[in-house]
Amino acid sequence: MTSKRIALAFDTASDMLALCLGDVSGGQPQLIAAADAPAPRSSDQVLLTRAGELLAGAGLSPADIDQVIAGRGPGSFTGVRIGIATAKGIACGLGCPAFGVSTLDAVAWHAWRGGLRGRVGVVEDAMRKEVYPVRFVLDEGGVTRLDLDSVCKPAQVAQTWREAGEELTLIGDGLRKHAACFEEGPFTLGPEQLWTPDGLGLLQAFAAMEGAGELGSGDPAVLLPVYTRLSDAEEAERARLKIADSLPASGVADGRAVGGLFLHPLSVNDVDAVVELQRRVMPADAWTGGKLADEIGRTDRSWWVARKDGALVGCAGGQVVDGELCIFNVCVDPAQRRQGIAQRLLERVATDALALAAETVTLEVRTDNDPAIALYHTLGLADVGVRPRYYHDRADALIMRGTLPLSCSYASAEPASRPMETGGGPKAGPGVCAAAPRPLILAIESSCDETAAAVVDGSRRILADQVASQIDFHSRFGGVVPEIASRKHTEAIVPTVMDAMEQAGARWADLSAVAVTQGPGLVGALVVGLAFAKGLCFATGLPLIGVNHLEGHLYANRYAAPDLEAPF
Repeated sequence: MTSKRIALAFDTASDMLALCLGDVSGGQPQLIAAADAPAPRSSDQVLLTRAGELLAGAGLSPADIDQVIAGRGPGSFTGVRIGIATAKGIACGLGCPAFGVSTLDAVAWHAWRGGLRGRVGVVEDAMRKEVYPVRFVLDEGGVTRLDLDSVCKPAQVAQTWREAGEELTLIGDGLRKHAACFEEGPFTLGPEQLWTPDGLGLLQAFAAMEGAGELGSGDPAVLLPVYTRLSDAEEAERARLKIADSLPASGVADGRAVGGLFLHPLSVNDVDAVVELQRRVMPADAWTGGKLADEIGRTDRSWWVARKDGALVGCAGGQVVDGELCIFNVCVDPAQRRQGIAQRLLERVATDALALAAETVTLEVRTDNDPAIALYHTLGLADVGVRPRYYHDRADALIMRGTLPLSCSYASAEPASRPMETGGGPKAGPGVCAAAPRPLILAIESSCDETAAAVVDGSRRILADQVASQIDFHSRFGGVVPEIASRKHTEAIVPTVMDAMEQAGARWADLSAVAVTQGPGLVGALVVGLAFAKGLCFATGLPLIGVNHLEGHLYANRYAAPDLEAPF
């Protein structure tokens, strides 16, 4: 007899909190209990309270959870990140996998159970007078998605679907604002009670992904929201990149260069230098200046360059097509190789691709380019085929493919990209911190542009201190971009906390409490650390202590000057 596999599933991407417990041990998930309810702007306040009530009502505890399932959106950026960060915290605390499913797929499964059949268009609210539109086919066999995630003006969606000439039943909370755009055409509004995701819909979306072999590793470190656009600052930057001399060509004027290296998006100021580099390194396959300039500012492209002491030393670029990042080119000055430049460039391109809803990556590389192939294997790409005589000199190309985000070693310059073993709890042996004075506190900070975690004992001794800085992401904008900060915290929170616990030689059971910054700070950034900490405490039973950001600054002075006495 198959044992139960208990899943806690929730979605916080909209004003509707979808929440349930289920058994996902078989092909068809079995609902144990559900608590779907409206929670406008309050999911962070009620999610774990209601989850605890569900567990208690079913005679279970957090320790009985075998896996966490979270809605990845698309939806409200802050709302999605609350759910994702909470799922990461729970999964880390329990040492269980965390999986993500599409919020829109969950809506479609809700409609399927409600009896809708045929072609269905989900129209979810994307704010800014835009919507997330996806078409599905609902039949007796289940739900089939027809479109990738995107964001559009509702009038544009209506026109595109109208021109397709297919009858569609429309559902989704975007219709509450934009139903008038769909009054003309082969459209019928579905019952409003089916316009939102629900807990069982999340379980069904999970089961469909599991059946198709699309779940992924379950590593909470790589569980990320679905984004369909860059931040406003990045979109404005792309417009400026096409204007000559609008941006400095060197990191000197833009901010700190990490390790003497500065990375920034390709601009027209870089085109000549990139062409010259490619002609030196790959003369048979170099791009022309005109072709390269045409890439700049295109919404489906991402190109990054690396400069060292003002000189261009590397470039990489690609295109997002149908949810896949196609790498066009990776080129590094031979004198600057084996310094991680290619990896850092690819990480930046991949980060942009994730923001454009890409989930996989593919590229071609010469079959005799062993160093590049080894790097791509390190990043998680696998060999999938060969294109004979692909290059101008008739050399063969190895086709490689992988999933996003890229895998990177712990030596990576980007802490946010570090992988963690599935269900990875702290790796320290039991009792390593037994002699440390109590209380033993794990502290988490995410109020601005650094994700930080530390372990401090009762004598104020710092046992671990880990910081994932975002400064090189923000410096080119002249200040911290809140949306970018929130995205990077979501990526960095798991490896940063787990590194701190490993550095301290501690397990969750060694801790006395978890402290987390609760303000003041950037709201979107704060909620990531706070939601993660709440999820961690929910899973482990540890007390949670909210800390004032400014008080933290005051007490930090005592580490620089231990004899310091107030007032100061």
